[in-house]
Amino acid sequence: MSLPVSQYEALLAEVRGLRQKAQRVQQLARPLLQGDPAPPPPPETSSRLRRPRSPAFSHVQEATPIVSFLFRM
Repeated sequence: MSLPVSQYEALLAEVRGLRQKAQRVQQLARPLLQGDPAPPPPPETSSRLRRPRSPAFSHVQEATPIVSFLFRM
């Protein structure tokens, strides 16, 4: 199957964006899985106050394989 260059570049940009999102998800999930009180703030909002850890995220550990899969892409 052959793709036009513009379509290939668009797909490549989308994959790069998804990789960045997956890395961010993993960065946010890692402290929660390790029991740290709060994840690091996003780089663009580092001046914001950190939020306390919510018990609503107790199920995050179940998502670890998905996060790992996305990170390997």
